[in-house]
Amino acid sequence: MEGTDFSNENTNLDLEINILISKNLGLPVIIVANGFKKPIDHIIDNTQLAYDTFKAEVKVLSIITNK
Repeated sequence: MEGTDFSNENTNLDLEINILISKNLGLPVIIVANGFKKPIDHIIDNTQLAYDTFKAEVKVLSIITNK
């Protein structure tokens, strides 16, 4: 199952929706982060935040960052 894409400005809502869907269906997640034209510290901070948020509610299988 594919979640929302986090490409708009309302990423908090997208994140919450993806967590709720995954939790309700009992599905683990793979986090795919966008690192295009972003500094490495920004990528790490955002990916860590996403991971911490997801792992509190659902199982995280993997994290992939596109650079």
